[in-house]
Amino acid sequence: MKNVFLTILALVFVINFAYSQEYFSKGSNIITGSFVLGFSDNDSNNDNVNSISESKTLGFSTTYGKFIKNNLSLGIGLGINKNSNKFSSIYPDSTFNINNRQYNSIRTNIFLRKHFPISEKFGAFLHTSIFYDFISSLYSTKSDVSEKSNEDTSNRLGLSAGLGIYYFIHNKFSLSLNVGYLNASSLIRETTNSVPNNLENRRSTSFQVRFINQISFDQLFTINYHF
Repeated sequence: MKNVFLTILALVFVINFAYSQEYFSKGSNIITGSFVLGFSDNDSNNDNVNSISESKTLGFSTTYGKFIKNNLSLGIGLGINKNSNKFSSIYPDSTFNINNRQYNSIRTNIFLRKHFPISEKFGAFLHTSIFYDFISSLYSTKSDVSEKSNEDTSNRLGLSAGLGIYYFIHNKFSLSLNVGYLNASSLIRETTNSVPNNLENRRSTSFQVRFINQISFDQLFTINYHF
């Protein structure tokens, strides 16, 4: 068993250096970018209740990295996401209920990424990063008899580790697929509840560790430019 383990380590070592692509050599640069745009609109009528749901999503992210050693890059990143959802119900007696939610986030990060070339065009990568998120969300509900809103602002600082694969589609362009992330973060949230004649503020702090294998499209696939 020990000999098999040593043989596997030797193969990984040989593969890593046999396919050390010039794009990952010390002094090279890489810019990544991704974008997502989505919307949906559904209208249904059940038991004379007319329900309408609308959803819109817009997001992009970009990073810049410089290879400080062969196959090892150090870089910075920025990501912005905006999402809105609206759900309306109109009842036979003309009463109604409308729920709105808006979510906005900005992420900045510093990262290290290690590439493991497997063939001339294909390989894997591991990366770690320190990130900061600013998140704002607004939730409001309105009916024929009442109206209220709830606003959150959050600051999150955390560490992230991820695994992915890449494939070169051109001499200077590659595609990356992120497989999953392990996140550890601390979140400080401030909440303001607003109802007629009442205003409430709350502040909370939380710590979270989680594995993410389902992430937004703009983080799942990225296109990379090497120079």
